[in-house]
Amino acid sequence: RESFRADLESLPIVASVPRSGANFLLIQLEGSKAELAGQVRRGLLERHCIEVRDVSSEFPDVRPRLRVAVRSNEENTLLVDVLKDLPQQLSLSLA
Repeated sequence: RESFRADLESLPIVASVPRSGANFLLIQLEGSKAELAGQVRRGLLERHCIEVRDVSSEFPDVRPRLRVAVRSNEENTLLVDVLKDLPQQLSLSLA
């Protein structure tokens, strides 16, 4: 879990990933527009069949946030690898 969290935090699209003892991690994405989380969620699902949850609306500041399950090492690595390239694939602006 901790190495998965650290790998996610190393990505340019990720602002922070708080420590968690649960079977999921909360990812705060860079930028201030909640729509970014929805775009990333759709891109992951449509292009890679990876389901994550957009939880941006559950926080008062409505910054872009995703909840991801902690899975096997292989699945966690796949998500990190996909998130490395997804902003460019989708032409996302992180501003």
